[in-house]
Amino acid sequence: MPKLHIVLPLPPRELSPNARGGWQKTSKAKAEFRRLAHSASWRAMAYFGMEQPPRLREGELCVTFYHIVKRRRDPTNYDAMLKAAIDGIVDAGVYNDDDWLQPPRVRFEIDKANPRTELVHEW
Repeated sequence: MPKLHIVLPLPPRELSPNARGGWQKTSKAKAEFRRLAHSASWRAMAYFGMEQPPRLREGELCVTFYHIVKRRRDPTNYDAMLKAAIDGIVDAGVYNDDDWLQPPRVRFEIDKANPRTELVHEW
């Protein structure tokens, strides 16, 4: 089963539905996270030898958030925080659009040395 593995930093706190701080900070954080996802998508496609974006319309997206400390986290909030990243992946051409995409399976893990977000799409 082919897969695409995209690695990003953890989403900025401003993208949380529970965040405070105004729309200016949120829109700047969304734009930056979207740009990072776009770049990371192209790097991942190059790494896996894809010369053209796959324009996926099927499969499953699994997301793992690696945090520094272990504590309870709300998967629904993290789904919302991923919207900008998924838009960046669409911009890169990995997905034709994101209308068909189901909410991803979300997991939380610990990696004190390397906090990150890993998005894996299998089709």
